Amino acid sequence: YGRGFIQLTWEYNYAEASQAIYGDDRLLKYPDMAATVNGGWRTAFYYWVKHVHPRIVENRAIGKLALGYSIQAIN
Repeated sequence: YGRGFIQLTWEYNYAEASQAIYGDDRLLKYPDMAATVNGGWRTAFYYWVKHVHPRIVENRAIGKLALGYSIQAIN
């Protein structure tokens, strides 16, 4: 199930986030870390930078005030 402020789901997402944030597989071993305040912020920032921000920039969503791109990237 999803954990964190921007819900992190699926094993491959935990593995990718763990490598990017911690440089190891600790989120796979201890997925509830993503449900803590510190882990929730770390995974949310990671996900935003990796998946949401590029989509917003690519579609020039800020200039269009098109929030749908960020919603699609999160979901």
